[in-house]
Amino acid sequence: MSTGTIVLNIVFLVAVAAFLFFIAWLMWLFFTGRQHRGREQAVEFGDFPALPDDPGELIVGPTAGVYSGTSRAENWIDRVQVADLGDRAACSASGYTHGIAIERRGASTIWIPVQALVAVRTTNRAAGKVMTADGLLAIDWALPGGTALTTALRADAKADYPHWLVAYPGAQPTTDPDAAE
Repeated sequence: MSTGTIVLNIVFLVAVAAFLFFIAWLMWLFFTGRQHRGREQAVEFGDFPALPDDPGELIVGPTAGVYSGTSRAENWIDRVQVADLGDRAACSASGYTHGIAIERRGASTIWIPVQALVAVRTTNRAAGKVMTADGLLAIDWALPGGTALTTALRADAKADYPHWLVAYPGAQPTTDPDAAE
């Protein structure tokens, strides 16, 4: 091998190593940033309601689907990252007389007490997810500290949505007049 070939190989290997280091650095920034955001939000939001021993009588569901996420009610892109609330997961949502339980596979169950409910509605965007018109079931609620949140899920069968819309007071068909068709 000539000296030029050896130098070229070394330069190539250094460039590949630098590129791989750059990708690893970006991934590290992503994960540590998400953890930092979750810690800040945990302090701001306080404790989330825990699933009670007696959720009450089943009134709607269970509805199978995918939990899309929870975001601030006033900003559908601002996802909540506290604990594992930012993780999308397959779920089963059930409505009870005392609240709504969203049981996520591989993640914690989300409990929304009926006293905290603002509205159950459909929308085309929530928690950073965009769908066709009325593609997501959105549950608007408030934490004990007053922070307004929207929790969204995409049901496997959109035919389940009307049952949710009539199961709770204040249900609305949609709050998004510009929903995509």
